[in-house]
Amino acid sequence: MNTEDWIVIPIVCYPSYAFLLILADKASAFYASFIITSIGLGLVWLSYEKRKPPQPDIPTKVPTIPTDSPILILGAIYGIVAAFAITQALTILGQALDLDSTKSIIEALYQRNNDVMLLLSFIFVSIPFYHGAAVFLSTRAAELLNEKKEKQIFFYFIMLFSEAAFLYLLGSSVRSIETFTLWLIILIIVDLAWVLVARLAMNEKAIPPEWIHLDLLIIGFSVIFLLLPSMTGWNNYVILSVILLARTIVDYKVAWHPIYFRIRRK
Repeated sequence: MNTEDWIVIPIVCYPSYAFLLILADKASAFYASFIITSIGLGLVWLSYEKRKPPQPDIPTKVPTIPTDSPILILGAIYGIVAAFAITQALTILGQALDLDSTKSIIEALYQRNNDVMLLLSFIFVSIPFYHGAAVFLSTRAAELLNEKKEKQIFFYFIMLFSEAAFLYLLGSSVRSIETFTLWLIILIIVDLAWVLVARLAMNEKAIPPEWIHLDLLIIGFSVIFLLLPSMTGWNNYVILSVILLARTIVDYKVAWHPIYFRIRRK
């Protein structure tokens, strides 16, 4: 990300969130934060296009993880927590549906449309988190193990496991938008801390710098959202889902090659 981009995005977006905190008791603040966040996400996309980073230089042969390696155990633990989170979200929504012989599943879902939108929001958030963790535990961890950086692997796992735990709490909150938003803020703060430590202290160049702005934008938007006097309107649920979907789209845009689908030399 270019120097001017690091200056422009904070000047355009972050002071605006601080100003909106003063107006957080007004419904207009929510729509303003939606516009600001949308502009910020668009600027992150344009910044990435302008930066045009070279494709990561990844060797064709990647070290494999030994069958007796603790990494496999750590990956299994993470997978169990991730599965619980998804199952919990679906179970809670299923229990909320009022199904009987006179009502179709479509009618039942329509009557719980707010919960359905929160479930979609959870899915939009969880996809890149689970995908990124799976890539790390299958590829990057093997590379670090080959470089004898076990402590770095353990630190990454602790952060990824923490994120998985908060994703579980997020999935458990699909019937309460206030609780859902609170856990979302905590999750993104943990992710931001991991990104900053990995890039600045551990020199992980593969992590795109745009992730920092993505996290800050979602934190700003979610704080405004959480402070609203009323969050129960259908439009609030829709806007939250739209913002989180847009974040995931931009996330995959900036991290497609360096993280999610790493290209190897032929």
